[in-house]
Amino acid sequence: AGRCGWVSGGVRSRDRAGSAAESISLAEGAVAVLPRQVHNPMSNQAPDICNCNYPTHRWVSVFFHFRTLAYYIYRFEDAAEQFRLDVAANPNDTEESIWCFLSEAQLYGVDGARNRFLEVGLDRRPVMREAYALFKDGGDPEKLASNFSSSSGGELFYASLYAGLYYESQKDADLAKSHIVAACKTPYGSRSGDYMASLAVVHCQCRNWTLEG
Repeated sequence: AGRCGWVSGGVRSRDRAGSAAESISLAEGAVAVLPRQVHNPMSNQAPDICNCNYPTHRWVSVFFHFRTLAYYIYRFEDAAEQFRLDVAANPNDTEESIWCFLSEAQLYGVDGARNRFLEVGLDRRPVMREAYALFKDGGDPEKLASNFSSSSGGELFYASLYAGLYYESQKDADLAKSHIVAACKTPYGSRSGDYMASLAVVHCQCRNWTLEG
């Protein structure tokens, strides 16, 4: 528990103070313990081993850039607080709002998280506008995925990823897996180098979801 607290503190220190070098050092320390302490919200058990071979530098890149580390080590209050701080600094960040919802859904349930939903400005990306509406108001994640099924670039990836994350907030592991694995397998998910594409892979690895086949 102490190490988890240290990890969370390291994540928050990155945003509030300290040099880039200090932040990287903190992130690397977090990564050193993360593979043994990741959270699977589909399970009621404590975090188990993340049996993955994901390179350490990629873990650093993913969590250092997007501040999702606290979510994966059961620190949902810390995660939600960080996302709320980020939106206070950038009131148009749709993804931070959605990740705040995902964190708070683990604390208060879907209805409770929706009652305190963190509203942001209009996203310029159609796919993220639809994803935002889904999490904010509820709806059918299959519609989100199907609306962008023939899209090029990152739209199909993001539609599949957020459809899967919505299912995960609803505790539907099978449909969450189906959509998030599909997101990883899109051309954008497998070749873009986008940090969210890396995060999707880490998400699957933490749940032992294979990307093969």
